[in-house]
Amino acid sequence: MKKLISPLFIVLSLLAVPTAFGYAQAAPAVINANTHAKPVVSAAAPDETLLPLGTRRDNVVLQLTDINTRLTTFTARTQLALDRLAQKNIGTGKAQAELTIATNDLASAKLALDALAKIEIPEENQEKVTLEIKASVQKIQDQLKDARAHLITTLSILKTTLTATVDSIDNPLQ
Repeated sequence: MKKLISPLFIVLSLLAVPTAFGYAQAAPAVINANTHAKPVVSAAAPDETLLPLGTRRDNVVLQLTDINTRLTTFTARTQLALDRLAQKNIGTGKAQAELTIATNDLASAKLALDALAKIEIPEENQEKVTLEIKASVQKIQDQLKDARAHLITTLSILKTTLTATVDSIDNPLQ
């Protein structure tokens, strides 16, 4: 054991000595665009009021459209699972009802998103349009939250149904 520790200690100390003196001799590094150094971010959030109202609206539309697309994809995958389970005669009626509500919420959110993207923003007197945009965004957010909640309920019901089905297969006498 001592024979292994001594050479290891010597090798580590030789590796550490040049690096310790190397910091004092090295020239300061120049950070350019090709380095992977993260920029310094101030604690204060960027002031979004500096962006034009149309740009802010477009950013919100992009974010909400992304959320809507993700939920729609997940809803389609859940529908596919429900269809497969229905083919195997597993009761999916309650889950299907919740999924239908989620799908309807997503469809209405998509329509509201399309309407939000088409709102014209005048150069002057933007207060009225700002209030209209805020109300529309709040409505879309509520619809997406409802769709998410119904989708979670669908999966919860589906999990309960599958657990009961598996338990009945494992214990046929109960």
